[in-house]
Amino acid sequence: MANSIKSSVTLASKLRLAVSETSAGSEMAPGLFGMAPQSGPGVLGIAKGGSGVEGFSDSGTGVMGSTKSGWGVAASSESGDALYAEASQGHRAAYFKGDVYATGNVNCGGDLICAGGADCAEYFDVQPVENPDPGTVMVLRGSGILCASDCAYDKRVAGVVAGGGTFRSAILLDKPPTMNDRKPIALMGKVYCKADAAYGPIEAGDLLTSSETPGHAMKALDQGRAFGAILGKALKPLSSGKGLIPILVTLQ
Repeated sequence: MANSIKSSVTLASKLRLAVSETSAGSEMAPGLFGMAPQSGPGVLGIAKGGSGVEGFSDSGTGVMGSTKSGWGVAASSESGDALYAEASQGHRAAYFKGDVYATGNVNCGGDLICAGGADCAEYFDVQPVENPDPGTVMVLRGSGILCASDCAYDKRVAGVVAGGGTFRSAILLDKPPTMNDRKPIALMGKVYCKADAAYGPIEAGDLLTSSETPGHAMKALDQGRAFGAILGKALKPLSSGKGLIPILVTLQ
């Protein structure tokens, strides 16, 4: 019994010291402070019908959790939602600064808004010796590997290497754990594309196809040859020379 009392007194002294150090010289003294000497919970709340632990604040954080190595906040449930968040109209229910990983499905009851993303891209194997840069027009080979286009009106055209200019992908499909010899190919949406106006000046709205200039698109002038070889539509003009222009990928 004496040892138990001594331990309690020692722990209480540590708690008072921790609280005094936390609040010294400031107005941030905690209303409730808990510290676990080993691996147990610092604060534990249990309820049969109500909330086990609640936190309220007029202007700060209602409940906050942080850690050096584990989970800052953990939630689990046997029968309901493990975590619930609600916000008033015009405000976010949750804000995440960093990546979010889900092992299950992600269901969306409203709009899925990808701020800053412009295209839908999928990863494909590419010729390892080429390492095509963003904006390169890509075509399929017999083995299913993609390589830079080098033929006019090529019906094997597959898309454009995503990530050129100021655009980035909104959706990435089939992303591998390693990126060796694989590139994201924009299949739909807006993407910057290499173009060559030597075959004809390009105007906004012109249909584009592959050209003999490796990895570059050109204006589709021959409608007969263009069938099945259309890459997309130009969104900005290119009057002469080569350049990187935004296009709308519409394979057809």
